[in-house]
Order: sequence, then C-alpha cells, then structure tokens
Amino acid sequence: MVSVNKNQHIPQWCGSCWAFSATSSISDRLRLMTKGAWPEYDLSVQNIINCGGAGSCYGGHPSGAFSYMQDEGVPTEGCMRYQAINMDCNDMNRCRDCTMGQGCHAIQNYTKYYVEEFGSVSGEENMMKEIFARGPITCGIADPQSFKDYKGGIYKDETGASMISHAIEVAGWGEENGAKYWIGRNSWGNYWGENGWFRIARGINNLQIESSCQWAVPKVPEQRKSAEFRSHELSLISENDQRRRMEVLFCRQFVIVVNDGLLLLRDQRSLFGTMFRRNDDAVFKHGILCPKAFQCYPLDDPI
Repeated sequence: MVSVNKNQHIPQWCGSCWAFSATSSISDRLRLMTKGAWPEYDLSVQNIINCGGAGSCYGGHPSGAFSYMQDEGVPTEGCMRYQAINMDCNDMNRCRDCTMGQGCHAIQNYTKYYVEEFGSVSGEENMMKEIFARGPITCGIADPQSFKDYKGGIYKDETGASMISHAIEVAGWGEENGAKYWIGRNSWGNYWGENGWFRIARGINNLQIESSCQWAVPKVPEQRKSAEFRSHELSLISENDQRRRMEVLFCRQFVIVVNDGLLLLRDQRSLFGTMFRRNDDAVFKHGILCPKAFQCYPLDDPI
C-alpha cells in the first residue's frame, strides 16, 4: 500500500531528492492512515520546488518541505506536474490548467494537503518505533558509486562513506539469514535497484542512514483514519522521557499511560488512541493528569 515510484531525473537531471523523499513518505503515510481509501495521494514535487522555499534542483532538505506542507499545504501532481526545473513562485506555478488554443492559466480553487507536525529521529530503535507507529520516514545518506550501481540484495558500504548527499524514504525493515536490513525507496526510477527500492544493512549506520532522519504527520480527519492505523498509533517519547517512570491508570474499560503531562487514552478493546495535554480538559487526580470525562483509579485500586 505505497505510492508510485518516481524518477527525479526525468525529463532532465534535477537534484530534488529532498522533495521526492518528503512527498513519497507523506503520500505513503496518507495511504496507511486511510487504508488506501480513495482518493490516492500523489503530492506535487514541482509545487514544493517552486514555492516551498526549501530548496531547488541543486539540493534542499526534507524538513523544509515539511515546514511548507505545514504552513501552506501542497496540491497533488494533477495541479502541478513535475518538470525537473527551477521555476518562479507564482499562482501559475502553484496550480495550473491549459485550454486548447488558449494557453495555460492559474487555478485558484484546489485541494491542498497539510501536515500537523514534523520532527527528526535517529538511531535504529527510534526509527523502528516511528515507522511502526506512523509510517515511512525520510533519511539522509551518503551515496558512493557502489550505491549508484546497486542492483539488488542487502547493500553494505565497505568504504566508510559518511558525507550525506542524498535523501531517500525508509519504509520498513527485515532480516534475512541473520542479516538485518532497512527497506528503502529511492527516486531514481524503477530500473534502479530492486524495482526502485533497496535494502541496506541495519543497525550499523551504514551510509549514515541512521543519523539524520525526518518524519511528518499528515493532517487527516479522525473519522478517516483506519482501525489498523489507530492500533499502531503510539505515544512516541524522547530519550529523556524514556528515563522517566510511566504511570498507568485504569479508567473503567480504558487504560491511560501518563508520561510527563502527556496521556495516551486507549480503549482496551479497539486500541484506539487519543492524546491529552496539560492545557486540555483534564484535571489532576491521584497526583497525575486525568481527563475530566473519566473517573480514574490508581493501578492498585479495585474497579
């Protein structure tokens, strides 16, 4: 359940990997969140190059693309097709249509897709948590000639290449004959690698793949999220927070996991997750924060 593979170098060379990795990860997260429900989400890379202020055909960074998605939103490819060139930012280069014999004109009323939040993640375990919870992420990597020449199998650089110069999507992980690997998607066409994808050694920061990754959460109405996605939605906590002891309360048929003022409310039957923060409709009970809508009990109290 992933979006289509693309090639950033068609119709001509363009160093837009940063925008491709960002849009493919968000397109894939949207599909996961809605269980592939119509419509499909094929976000416009060219719109981001033109107006995102995050980079160009000479490079950029996925976090800049995510910031643009959060502030301005991004339309689909049907609004602005990829042309692999740097263009001015104007209404015509945000979304356009063309009429036979009359040229092209800007479209003013079109659908845009947003992200609620974005951030960074690094390290094997944290990357796996983020991917499991909310879907694919983007990562910066070095790309030596051996990676450019990759045809298949589990790639492992032996030269120590460490200068990050390329951005890709990491969509999952696996293990084969005891060898751990990441599953990544590139933007160099289907004829590269394993039909546009690749596997790379996991847990050793090969090509720096575990050192600089980014994630973003698409904005999707709660009712459109699939039950499967809700069951994987997790409260991801920072390394410092992990050192704090999490307290658990039973609220009748619910379990509330509390961590430094954040609560994850989960129905034990459906594993539906809802987040509460200190400034929401909540009160302190038994020394910790508790939503007002529920009668909470300490773990060792009878219900």
